[in-house]
Amino acid sequence: MNNYLNLILTASFCLLMLKGQSQTIQSSWTEMEIIINGNNSEWGELPRFFDNSTRMFYEVKNDKDNLYLIYQTKEKSIENDILTAGFEIEIQVKAKPKVNAIIKFPTLVQDPEPNQQSTEHKNIKNMRLSYCLQANSTFSKGFLNDNNFIRKDSTKNMLSYNFGWDRNESMIFELAIPLQNLFKKDLAFEKRKKKKIIITSRILPGEKIKKIRSDKSNSGSIATNTTSRAGGRMGAGGRSGIGGRGMGMTSTPVQTTREVTPKEQRFKFEIKLAKNIHN
Repeated sequence: MNNYLNLILTASFCLLMLKGQSQTIQSSWTEMEIIINGNNSEWGELPRFFDNSTRMFYEVKNDKDNLYLIYQTKEKSIENDILTAGFEIEIQVKAKPKVNAIIKFPTLVQDPEPNQQSTEHKNIKNMRLSYCLQANSTFSKGFLNDNNFIRKDSTKNMLSYNFGWDRNESMIFELAIPLQNLFKKDLAFEKRKKKKIIITSRILPGEKIKKIRSDKSNSGSIATNTTSRAGGRMGAGGRSGIGGRGMGMTSTPVQTTREVTPKEQRFKFEIKLAKNIHN
């Protein structure tokens, strides 16, 4: 019995430890420079990796100069949170000097009085258009070599990003991060491969939402003229009450409203840089 309990405790402890750990993934080497244009056509098939909590696919590639990231989701609820609450990517590099960098994508400025007659499809299109107009306010800091300015659209060997939507309405984020922004310039590529690059992706929580719960309560019951079908009319062999139909009781639903604060959604992974397949 004691051995069984010890086994359960050990397994529980291991699960808790694993929950806090990041997944280690192997980057793929790319021979050609990936154009950062919010289009996933240069990435080939669907990204290899998937996070179940955020319903996001992601992929990592690199060449000798750049680290490339792509995120992709077709979940409209996740897209809505990204547009209205925010999306952040934190990059940590375990090297000397250490890097603790962050990229914060803009949030959509909401119309305080939205048009109630707009359809959901029209709303999401309007939101996407507005987001595109505000996208130049993306913020970054913490990178090496005084290069914290992030550019929209592809710029060779510069910190850059873009986003878009594919034919299946999946939202896409692309990034190119020069390795010289993550490591000392004189650090050889072979040594860079051995360093830990940890990526934490966060979808920030949206506004509080109201949840309405309906319960049946006797305190909310009202009297109505009803007739029981169980064994005939109510009463012993006849009508219930004095010379008339029985008075039954029906329950009216009692609604309670409570506010729920959404939680931040995040996932973390550690990258191992790929080497040139032709070397």
